Amino acid sequence: MKERFTKEEWRVADVAKIGEQVLFVHAPEIDGVICRLTHVVNKNIPLSEADIANAYLIAAAPKMYAEIERDIQNLYQSLCDIDSSSLQYAAVEKKIERKQKLLAEARGEL
Repeated sequence: MKERFTKEEWRVADVAKIGEQVLFVHAPEIDGVICRLTHVVNKNIPLSEADIANAYLIAAAPKMYAEIERDIQNLYQSLCDIDSSSLQYAAVEKKIERKQKLLAEARGEL
């Protein structure tokens, strides 16, 4: 499946422009902006701690996505060592399903 998002590392940059305080989440490899959080300075609404934390959470998304993909691969491999009629097998299948749904949601498919 071809991914519809930028998988390269994303970073947060803080930029002050006249009249604005801006946080960018960007992908340096492609020189592209992933998202931007902007507050108008003259209205005295600074970026909050939550805004900044959200920017870093967004920036970590590609790494988290890749980690979940690795988890799914490892879980599939672990199924080879488990009796397919066991409760443990069913539990691993449920974990795989939950992680696949999470990735589908991240791709905008749900």
